[in-house]
Amino acid sequence: MSESINIKNIDTNLFSGSIDPLRTNLHCYYYISPSSDGVEQIYKKTPKYDSSPDLHNVQATEIMNEGMIKYVQLNTDLATTASPQLIIPNYRIPVRIIADESKILNDENWRTILYGGVYGETSYDPLIALGTYDCYSFEYDVPYSTRESRDLNAAGNIASDYVSYDINYRYTDYYKNTQDQYQLRDELVLPNVYFDYLFKGFTSGSEDEYSQVFRDFVSHENTRDLERIHLPKEEQEVKHPLPYPARLSDTQPMSNQFYDYKKELRQFLTGAFVENSLSEATSDAMIASSNNLLYVPKEVGNAFVDIDYEQVESAIHRYPLHVNITVPVASAPTDGLDLVEIIENNDLEEEVLNYLASNYGNSTGPSGNRTNINYVREETKMSPSTDNTGNTESITQDTFNHAAYDVPEMFLNIANANFSSLGSNSMVVDKKSLQTSIATNTAGNYRYGRSIAGINALSEVVNKMKNLQISSNPPEHSSFIDLLMEGSEITPKEGVATIAYSIDKIRRGPTGPNPNFTKMQSMYFFNNKSLKAGGSDLKYCDTQVKYGERYTYVVYAYIAVPGIKYRYSDLRYTKTIGTVAAGAEVGSNCLEFYNSSGIPAEQLLNTETNLKSVKLEVADMTDEEREALFNAARNNKSTLERKVTIDVAAYLDALLSDSTVKVSYDQAISDAGPAPSANSVRHLAAINTAYRTWAEEQMTHKFTQDIDYETGFFTKIKIASAGDEVTLGSYTTDKNVYATNAQISSPHKYMADFYVDYQPTYKIIRRIIGTKEIAVLDHPPVTPDVTPYQRMDNSQIIGFYINKEAFRNTPQALTDNDTKIKTGAYPVSLNTDEFEVRNNYLSYNSLLSDTVLSNQSVSPLNRLQVFRIDRKPTSVSDFDGNLVHTKNLLNTSTGEDYYSNCFYEEKVQTNKKYYYMFRFVNSNNVTGHLSPIQIVELKDDGSYKYAEFDVLLQSELENETFEKDNTRTFKKVLSIKPSNRHLVFGEQDVDFESPASTQTANLAVGNAGTPIWDKTFKFRLTSKKTGKKIDLNVTYKLKDS
Repeated sequence: MSESINIKNIDTNLFSGSIDPLRTNLHCYYYISPSSDGVEQIYKKTPKYDSSPDLHNVQATEIMNEGMIKYVQLNTDLATTASPQLIIPNYRIPVRIIADESKILNDENWRTILYGGVYGETSYDPLIALGTYDCYSFEYDVPYSTRESRDLNAAGNIASDYVSYDINYRYTDYYKNTQDQYQLRDELVLPNVYFDYLFKGFTSGSEDEYSQVFRDFVSHENTRDLERIHLPKEEQEVKHPLPYPARLSDTQPMSNQFYDYKKELRQFLTGAFVENSLSEATSDAMIASSNNLLYVPKEVGNAFVDIDYEQVESAIHRYPLHVNITVPVASAPTDGLDLVEIIENNDLEEEVLNYLASNYGNSTGPSGNRTNINYVREETKMSPSTDNTGNTESITQDTFNHAAYDVPEMFLNIANANFSSLGSNSMVVDKKSLQTSIATNTAGNYRYGRSIAGINALSEVVNKMKNLQISSNPPEHSSFIDLLMEGSEITPKEGVATIAYSIDKIRRGPTGPNPNFTKMQSMYFFNNKSLKAGGSDLKYCDTQVKYGERYTYVVYAYIAVPGIKYRYSDLRYTKTIGTVAAGAEVGSNCLEFYNSSGIPAEQLLNTETNLKSVKLEVADMTDEEREALFNAARNNKSTLERKVTIDVAAYLDALLSDSTVKVSYDQAISDAGPAPSANSVRHLAAINTAYRTWAEEQMTHKFTQDIDYETGFFTKIKIASAGDEVTLGSYTTDKNVYATNAQISSPHKYMADFYVDYQPTYKIIRRIIGTKEIAVLDHPPVTPDVTPYQRMDNSQIIGFYINKEAFRNTPQALTDNDTKIKTGAYPVSLNTDEFEVRNNYLSYNSLLSDTVLSNQSVSPLNRLQVFRIDRKPTSVSDFDGNLVHTKNLLNTSTGEDYYSNCFYEEKVQTNKKYYYMFRFVNSNNVTGHLSPIQIVELKDDGSYKYAEFDVLLQSELENETFEKDNTRTFKKVLSIKPSNRHLVFGEQDVDFESPASTQTANLAVGNAGTPIWDKTFKFRLTSKKTGKKIDLNVTYKLKDS
């Protein structure tokens, strides 16, 4: 079971068909394919390969897959530094690939295959694409949303420990004038709980710890006492009951005194805040500098511990409304580089946050070179089953692009930004300190401290990168395949570091088909241990929000991911320029390397050619061999009179079978003088010279006949048989002084050399953790308690006494056995607009449709709505548009209080049924629960008039609720079509005995009680991720064929 959503981010460079075709050919890639149960998943292709004997004096790897390449070699002995200017360890290693000759036609075909192009009628993509490739694959867990977690728990019928983020709101106090002023002012000049928190314990002697504009803002330009901000509740005693539901801890036993922990803030918000606006200078300065808020949690005085809406005594409960964001915080990596520790060691938290805000947001500060990394993301999560029988694991893939920035470059840029100051649209939310001064760096006054810290951090990162598994020394690899495979590994979640989080706050404009979205503010949080000191979550409370305004919050994590960068360069290929002479042991092919321009280029795998100069050494014949040869040749015999070497026997065979050889031999004898004789020294010397000349020219010989010699007693021993081949003499080799290193000898024809440059890298990547649209809304009022009555006279006036029921916080949505009314769930809607309000409320509060509402209306109930119809309703929506009266509940004598009960009377006709329904509306215009339908009939039997009262319950209506089965969840494809009861033919009025042409008007389409034809329906599509909505207005029409 997935407690979190697991996401594998695999670099697209690693997939089959990527821009690195060599990976595909060597079978070192990922691919997507259906599993046995039909679910598409990502698989890793691993090549079949094995070590092979050395080729060209370098260990070879044999590729056993079907493909163009048969062998690949990596000469780590020649590994060098790819770029001496880089401080990151980097390597350049020569690689050779050897092709399968059965798949190559000739040299030109091989060149086309390597570089790409057309040969004959075949088009080829490049086998090796020169260029630079990054590999940053990593695994990361993200939380479910609270709504997803609740859906899973509901579907699974069990409360499981799903890790989830939450974006909710708290609305606890209704200050009408304050709320009206909130609507008129910019959010960024509304009270901020974290700004206020910095002044906790403020004294007149600590003014220098804050900037003047900051003091002016929080003090509301001296209309608010800074020394009384976040005052302990014990110093806010009152002698009257509290204006809000008192907690037990706010009361003092045996005393009439209470701890009014909201008093100071309430008096400011309802007094000075309403009566005084900030000056334009203060407002403009705060609006500008609050665009980016940078938070570095501290061990002492940690706002993220003290400001926690889940803590009863937290100061956040003093604020009337706020949005709360809760995000599970990632722990430090257990396997890899802890970048957070390096940043903390060098006091660069603020600088790093500003760097992120500058490159990912709109702050001004050091900028880095942005790299866009394309990923295939595989998401594994739990989803409710379609048949509501539990939860199932789902696996999906999509593509995504991440903007990435280099970590070493970040520290280098921070160190070099000597005169770069914190942008005017950014603020470090903290008191003045050396660190905040260095981050602000006004006029470059703190450039030395920044530079030293940046250089030290850079040095630490480089040293630790050398020890990362992903950057293990490439020269230690014996195979190019191993090098590629290492680069394709997915860094586990334990090996990545989450250095920071941010929250974007986006305002949504007016509703409509194309609402505009404006980013108002970004909050950045450094992920040190103090960020989650209060538990395992980041908890942020945004008090700068307006009632009813729609905001979208987007939470990001900034993840430091290790990876590699590799580059192919200097590609060159072989052509056959000849064959190697006999005696060369390396191979029979004489090859030369050429670059892409067709110019000879040196090989890369070795520093010297393996071509040798070959010399034939032919031994002189002995006097006895010369004499025996002379006699046999003179007598034209293939039998010698004594044993000779096989080389001499080969010469005799040539003399007897090749007239050209015989002519040269005879000429040599003749030139030695007259009277040739086996005893003549001159003639025997001539025979030896002729033999050596012939042997050196021929080098090899194939016998045409048997050659033997006599041993006596007419016995012969065979020296060679017809058909035998012999190498003449012996060969010696030496360095070929005429061959260049572009020319080599090989048993293989088609090869290519290139360099692979290889270095470890470390990037910061931003990814979305969660997002949600939200608005602070009041909670619906309670159900009216209705008691009908009749005036005991002849006025025909009936009435109702309506009382406000007490709020009941039920543990679960209950159905009353007597009334059949559901209590606890959100009120039933009368129309589509109210249904949208309901859906928004449930969405903003992450509630399921039948979830119990645990909060009562905050604003007072200021009016009662009275609905009436004179026909029996089939649905509560029948009351829509039939509002007959609105009863104002304001106590006119005080002008402030509201009545909790009232009367409503009206004159009715006799002997006619009326159906009444009531509901309260609060001061924020939120409608409440509907009362049971009151049935009233004033009967007149001729003697007297009397009223009969009854109750019609929602459960007794034909269509119980407006929103029944009105919502569907889908992923990619939605099909909207009429149900069969709207499509079947209604034949009840058709006379089948009459001609068909006369009965077409009697044939109906559909047998539903309410036809859909010529009616328009609104379908609203709402994105789960962004909350964006699209409305489709569909009208169903019949075509008369």
